[in-house]
Formats: sequence, C-alpha cells, structure tokens
Amino acid sequence: MEERIIRLPELITYHQINEVWEESIACFCTKSDMKNISKIPPVLADMFSFIVVEEGMAHYILNYKEYNVQKGDMLLFSPSMLVSLTGCTDDFRCMNLMCERSLFEHMLSSNPAFQTYSYYFCRTDTPVVQLKQEMQTAILKCMEQIRMAIISRNTYQKEII
Repeated sequence: MEERIIRLPELITYHQINEVWEESIACFCTKSDMKNISKIPPVLADMFSFIVVEEGMAHYILNYKEYNVQKGDMLLFSPSMLVSLTGCTDDFRCMNLMCERSLFEHMLSSNPAFQTYSYYFCRTDTPVVQLKQEMQTAILKCMEQIRMAIISRNTYQKEII
C-alpha cells in the first residue's frame, strides 16, 4: 500500500479549518462531528502536530501500531509518522496545534528555546503521552492563546504566534 503525503494547506481545506495563520500554523478544536473526521485513511502528514484529547475516545493507528486515546492523552506526530484515525466516540473532542515542517524546523534551528522539542518528536516509540491534569490544563490554555492569536489579526501577530 502506498502512503499519501499531506501538507497543512491540504489538511485545512479537507477539514474546512479556519483557525490558520499563513497556511503554516493551525490551532483548532476537533469534534466527532467535524467535516471529514469520522475516519482518516493512512497519511504521512508533512507537519508537526500536538493533539490533546479533552473528551471521549479515539482509535488511531500510528506507524502501524494501534492506540486508543482518551481524555488527558497528548499525541505527538512528526513528518516521519504514518497516521490514521479509524474511529472515535460521539463525544470525542481534542485540541490540535499543527505546524508546517519548514516553519517548525526554522524555529528549531533559529531559537535555542525550541531545540528541546526535537527530542520529543524523535521518540516515535511513544507518540502518546498521558498528561497529569494540571499539565493538560496548562497545555490547553497555551493552545487556546495560540488559537486566539491566529484569529485576532493585528500588527504584531507573527511575533505573538
């Protein structure tokens, strides 16, 4: 079976996502009723993704290994990962932060504060991390701030994002 590569602009069009900055960063909520979400065939997503499950459960296949994720789980996807969503409960909801590969790699190379992130994304053996409640809350607040910075157009938007 030949895997398909998908980039962020194609993904945002496919799912009709509006919370996007310059086709490079997207931060949005996914719900079970989202456009084209019930099942996603295997793709190599050419982007970096942080996904935090807020409610419900979903079944993913990541690099041919099956994962059931639930509230408090964080998924870390890198461009080298084969990803498929095979189903979710009706109450499934998660926050997604996705960044085009080129922008993320530029941030890694140009800012020492981001360089530790590569360690987490290189750990493909554990792409699902169980978060403690306080960490989940903190990460979700950060994601909401990024989402609001994307939505709120202003002069310093790039720097804020």
